[in-house]
Amino acid sequence: MTEPTSTSKAELADLIQQLATVTRRLEQIAHQLANQVNASSEEGQTVRETERALGDIASQLAHTEQAVKAAQERQATQEQQRDLRRAVLRALYRRGAMLPIEVAAATLSMPEEIRPVLQELAQEGLIEIHEGRRGRWISLTAYGYEEAKRLTQLFPGGK
Repeated sequence: MTEPTSTSKAELADLIQQLATVTRRLEQIAHQLANQVNASSEEGQTVRETERALGDIASQLAHTEQAVKAAQERQATQEQQRDLRRAVLRALYRRGAMLPIEVAAATLSMPEEIRPVLQELAQEGLIEIHEGRRGRWISLTAYGYEEAKRLTQLFPGGK
């Protein structure tokens, strides 16, 4: 089974929201009906059970809606991180060794945004972080150079 696309996830979230709205409205109608019938009658008990069931469904839909939104946010964050990783590798490929602040400027990022990306790239063996007189220098490893070259060829304009 394939992963749903961002568009289909957005459509799913919208559908869940619509279902929750309809369910809440049905719950309100069932509540109004319950107030109009004899609570001790079979009909009244059925209406109360329906009202409770609709309330449970509305709660489940609200929970699902929150879960879908959280998944969408995680996916967006992962895509941003992936794009930043690529931008860092491309910048180092094009310009050579740089200070972290220069990497941030080259990728139009804040230093605190690139710090975890630099650590991750270093752990993966794509970059090296050198201590020098002027501070830390970031450079590509041979493996990182080849990966950056490949990315630049695959995505010449960015991303």
